[in-house]
Amino acid sequence: PQPSLLQWEGARVSTFSHQEGNWRNLTICIYFHNEITGFYLFPMTSIPTAYRHIHLDDLLVPIIAGTTMKVIEIVVSQKAYGWSPEEIHFQYPTLSMSQIYSALAYYWDYRSEMDIDIQRRFDFAENLRQNAEPLNLVNRLGQ
Repeated sequence: PQPSLLQWEGARVSTFSHQEGNWRNLTICIYFHNEITGFYLFPMTSIPTAYRHIHLDDLLVPIIAGTTMKVIEIVVSQKAYGWSPEEIHFQYPTLSMSQIYSALAYYWDYRSEMDIDIQRRFDFAENLRQNAEPLNLVNRLGQ
């Protein structure tokens, strides 16, 4: 059968029949059209890149092959904590040094695009934080 296309937060996402692909994970996709019209399960596929340990997921986000860890998670850990590749390996022992160095090489080759994505994610989180209602505990402590 032909891949079906779903609209998901403005991105086109393809799903494929079980016979056509190697499925790694199941992901829930919500279809938006003015309101939520349904939930769909679709398998995540991965697209190999020129980097041995880096694949792109269905949304073209670079991930460590064979894992669900995004390259951006490694990069943000390094930037936020100043971790060396060896410290990243200590903190994420399921990743090999080859996977870590491949993720860092991918970042340096696509630095401008990834820095924009990091800033976009930071801005989104900051907006959520600023617009969040204070917790009851915070209110009680302030009294």
